[in-house]
Amino acid sequence: MFTDLFRSALTFCFCLIFNAAQAQFYALFDSLTAYHTDWEGDTAWMQFSSEGMRSAAPAAGSLEWRRESRAAVLGVWTLNIQMDFNPSSANYCSFRFMESSFGYYAIQLSGSSSDDLSFVLHTAEKDTILAAISGYVNKSAVNVALRIERDSNYTFHIYDADSLLFSTTDSTLRSSKSLSVQCTYSSSRVDKFLFSTLRADGHAFRDTVAPKLLNIDVLTPQTLRLHWSEPTLPPPGSLNGVIARSAQGAPLDTALFPYLSEYYWDITFLRPLALGQVWIEIPMATDTAGNLLFFALDSVQLEYPTRQSVQILGIHQIEGNDGDYFIAYSPVAMPAAELELITESGVKKAYDCPLDSGLHRYGVGQNARFIPGFSMPDQGVLILKNEGILVAVQPYHFPYAPHESFGDFLLVADSITYTNAQWRITS
Repeated sequence: MFTDLFRSALTFCFCLIFNAAQAQFYALFDSLTAYHTDWEGDTAWMQFSSEGMRSAAPAAGSLEWRRESRAAVLGVWTLNIQMDFNPSSANYCSFRFMESSFGYYAIQLSGSSSDDLSFVLHTAEKDTILAAISGYVNKSAVNVALRIERDSNYTFHIYDADSLLFSTTDSTLRSSKSLSVQCTYSSSRVDKFLFSTLRADGHAFRDTVAPKLLNIDVLTPQTLRLHWSEPTLPPPGSLNGVIARSAQGAPLDTALFPYLSEYYWDITFLRPLALGQVWIEIPMATDTAGNLLFFALDSVQLEYPTRQSVQILGIHQIEGNDGDYFIAYSPVAMPAAELELITESGVKKAYDCPLDSGLHRYGVGQNARFIPGFSMPDQGVLILKNEGILVAVQPYHFPYAPHESFGDFLLVADSITYTNAQWRITS
């Protein structure tokens, strides 16, 4: 008795697992010989006959027709496409067989000078050609019996009738809300598109696993790269940034997303992050199936170069010299170095001064690298920056007292990538 009960329970569990894995099945069939109320878009320019649906636009432009479709995996999509002309970059069509909030998959016929049949992945970031056959629709008239199959491994097989054109694997989009037919045309092609026998069968696969933050790379003291387990984006409409926290949990800074790739984000903070361990918190992220990840947290260790000093010294015009100049010393090259001169009244001037390692003289005067119009007021502050990071500061006034022959005092950074916390005063 218990054995029979166990077998029944086991069979029931297997059925549950199988059904959950397959998710709900959807089937759509439309001969396109008569209007269906599910269509949206430019429905006024749909002309139906026993042959199918023909474009009937009043003038040059583009048309788009869309209807709901949830098929996304273990699916089959078919559409017969006829164009009574040789397509081009100005006259072409596409079948977007899977559309979601994150993009779409489409088979595009021409749209380029090479008249390709292309498999396109469109996301908010870019269009990617997953596969293509060059010149496939370079014909005086085009008739393609398109069939697309997708298996459980996210591999697509694209056919024209029974001929396999190509296969490719992509899992970027795993859910669908709709499908659509698009055509773009000039004035002489407004009624030259014919579509028939639309089919979309498949499972509305429900991915319930949220994305994972895999690791973090330090690109610069201000920029980090976050690597994800799958294509991941901030949720639509989300203004949440990325929060940097100290090892004790105190917030340090917030960064937004200047660059979002499919599998990584580059984030940039306003200021360089301090040395040591920094925790990075992502309040919210989502994958292409809409699964939300809340408060992803990982740490990164910031390590900058060892102790080294960069110094700057301003020299007023003196006897035997033609003008003002400044001397800068760096133990390493700083090709993006910049000098800022701030006057007592707050006026700021900036000068590019790329530095090789060693001692350099810039300004106006003997043996100085010439900077047109460079002059130093009697009182001010010299600031040397590298890639926007302060590396040396010298407040000064003129004339100097005997004990101030090298300025009031000199602030020196211990590393060209250190933050302000590492300043020290030298005499």
